[in-house]
Amino acid sequence: MFFRRDIIFSKSKIFLFLCLFFIIGIVSASIVSENIIQNRFIWFSSLVAFFILTIFSWSNKKILLLGLWGCFLFFGVWRYSISIPKNYPDKIWHYNGQKIIVDGVVDKEPDVRSNNQKLEIKVRSVGTDNVETHDNASLPVSGKLLITADLFPEYNFGDKLEINCDLKQPDAINDFSYDRYLARYNIFSVCYYPQIKKIGDDIVTNKPADWFYKKIFILKNKIREIINFGLSDPESGLALGIMIGDRQGMGEELNQKFSQTGLTHIMAVSGMNMTIIAAASMTALLAVGLRRRQAFYLSLAFIIIFTILVGAPASAVRAAVMSFLAMLAIQLGRKSRLINALIFAAATMLLFNPRLLRDDVGFQLSFLALVGLIYVYPLWEKYLDKAKNKFFRLGAEIIALTLSAQVFTLPIIAYNFKQISLVAPLSNLLVLWTIAPAMLFIFLAMILGFLLPGLAFLFFLPANLLLKFVILAVDYTSRIPYAYIKVDYLWFGWVLIYYLFVIYLVNSNSPNKKSPK
Repeated sequence: MFFRRDIIFSKSKIFLFLCLFFIIGIVSASIVSENIIQNRFIWFSSLVAFFILTIFSWSNKKILLLGLWGCFLFFGVWRYSISIPKNYPDKIWHYNGQKIIVDGVVDKEPDVRSNNQKLEIKVRSVGTDNVETHDNASLPVSGKLLITADLFPEYNFGDKLEINCDLKQPDAINDFSYDRYLARYNIFSVCYYPQIKKIGDDIVTNKPADWFYKKIFILKNKIREIINFGLSDPESGLALGIMIGDRQGMGEELNQKFSQTGLTHIMAVSGMNMTIIAAASMTALLAVGLRRRQAFYLSLAFIIIFTILVGAPASAVRAAVMSFLAMLAIQLGRKSRLINALIFAAATMLLFNPRLLRDDVGFQLSFLALVGLIYVYPLWEKYLDKAKNKFFRLGAEIIALTLSAQVFTLPIIAYNFKQISLVAPLSNLLVLWTIAPAMLFIFLAMILGFLLPGLAFLFFLPANLLLKFVILAVDYTSRIPYAYIKVDYLWFGWVLIYYLFVIYLVNSNSPNKKSPK
C-alpha cells in the first residue's frame, strides 16, 4: 500500500520524503569521519549533479523523484560539511593552546552554578605575542569562547570584558563528548578561571535584539528577588524552576530526587519537558470544561510567556515549536496527520544547526516525545473512553501522556543519563495537576508582592502549599524501593532493537490499521 503509485507521488508524500532524505544526509555526515566530510567540493558537486538530473528528467516521474531525493540527500551532507569549522586566523579556535588576551562581550545570561559561573563570550579581537601578523598586535577575530570563572564578581549579559586567557580546545570527559556538546553551540574554545577585567557595557539602544534580551534578564532578576522574598527554601527554588527554568536554588539533593522520579520536566527548558507540560495543561483545561480552541490558546500563551521569561535561547525556541505541535495534535484531534509537520520542523531546525541531530540530546528527546504523543497516545484512547468520571479520566490521561512520551525517549534517557525512573507515571499523576494552578498563584503573588512587598509572604501562601505538596510527593516517591534503576552501560545495538520492536508493536496495534480481508 505504501508504494502504490497514487500514494508515493502525492504531494504530501513527496514533501515528507524530501525532508526525510535531507535528514538522512545530516545523519550520514554526522557519523562519518570529519576528514571525509570536510571535502565540501565533492558534496556540492554531487548536489549539482542530482539537480541537473532533476532538470533533464522532468517528464519522467520516477527519475525525477530519484533526482529530487538525491538533491536533498547531498544537500544534507553538504550542509553538515559547512558546519565543520575551518582553522583560519580570524577565528578564535585558531589560537587554541596559546595564552592570549581576548576582547569580547558576554553573549548570554551567565550560567551560575554552585561553585562557579559559565560565561559565553562573543569574541571581537585577540592580542598575543604569537599572532601571525605583528608582535603584541590586536587582531579582529570572531567566534565564541566558553569561560569558567569564579562566582564573584558577577557578570551580566552585554558586559564587555578583557580576558587574559590560556585558550584550550574542549576535550571529551570520560565517556561524555564534551567537545561535540559544545560544538552544537559553535563553541570550539574554552578557558578556565582566567583574569577578567570589565571594560564597559556593550548594550546600546540601537541594537533592538540585545536591548530586548537585556530587559528580559532584568525582569528575570526581579522575579528572583520577589520569589526569594515571598518564599523560603526549597519552595523558592522550585518556584524559580517552574517559572523561569532556574534550578540552581533547589540544591543538588532535591534536583537528584526530581531526576529519579522523572519530574525534571516541570522545571527544565527542553522540548520533551515542555511537550509533556503543554499536553498535560491542555488536557487539564479540556477536563475542566474549556473548549478545545480556548484550551489551545491558553496553553499557547503559557508556552510563549515561559519562552520569553527564560530568555528565548535557541533551545527554548525549539522546545516551544515542539510543544506547539503537541498542543496542535490534541486541538485537531488528528495526531497521525502531524508527522509531516514534525518532520518539516526537524528538517528546518537542522537546516539552521545540523549538529543538533547527533549532539543535542534535548533535540532528540523533544522529537521522540512528540512521536510518542502522535503514535502511542491514540492507543490509549479506547481505554480512556471507558472512564466515566471526569477526574479519573484526567488522571488516566496524565499517565497516558507521560507513558506515551517515555516509550520513545526511554532508551535515549538510559543511554545518556545512565538511569531510568520506574515511578515516573505515579509521580507525574501526583504532581502534574498542580503545575498550572501553582504557576497562576505564583504569577498573581509576584504582581501583588511587587506592589506590597511587606505582605509578600501572605500572597505566596496558596502557591507555597502547592509547592510543599510537590516536594513531599517527590520525596516520598523517590524513597519507593526500585524507584529508579541505574544503567551503567547500554550497547547501542539494544537501542536500535528496542525501537524496531516498539515500531512493530505500534504499527500492529494502530487504530487506523485496517484488518485484512
